[in-house]
Amino acid sequence: MSGEKDYFMPIPPGIPLSIIARVADRYGLKIVEKPLPFPQEEGDVPYALFFKGPKEKLEEARKQLLEETRKWVEYLEKGRL
Repeated sequence: MSGEKDYFMPIPPGIPLSIIARVADRYGLKIVEKPLPFPQEEGDVPYALFFKGPKEKLEEARKQLLEETRKWVEYLEKGRL
């Protein structure tokens, strides 16, 4: 990347991997797993998924992630009727 600084954006738990992969691919982001700073028990370190990339791309990816998740939830709600 031409001198651009990479940032991290947490991916909320419960988002389908298909949506995560599609958004990462569309915006050229990496999906990384990082430890969270608050261990639950001695030696037990929780991990979470993050998008990694330039700030501008992360902002666009956030909007797309929310939109695709809304559509997915609407689809699931229709199946419950």
